[in-house]
Amino acid sequence: MSTPPARPSRRDLVTTGKAAEAVGVSHRSLLYWVSKGWIKPTWRSPSGRYMWSVEHLESQLAEMEELPPEQQ
Repeated sequence: MSTPPARPSRRDLVTTGKAAEAVGVSHRSLLYWVSKGWIKPTWRSPSGRYMWSVEHLESQLAEMEELPPEQQ
């Protein structure tokens, strides 16, 4: 799994909804993929809110596409 960029600035992070919109999926899909361990948010706030670097998310999604179906 791809590692997040070194110390992303919080102002470069977006909410789950905005991240989903940026990559063309629903926010529920992102949350499902996180629950399955297939992707990880870039940062999680103390209150549990996920924040995303779109670049990091895109690299994780590219890695997901490369896995054989039985690995997903």
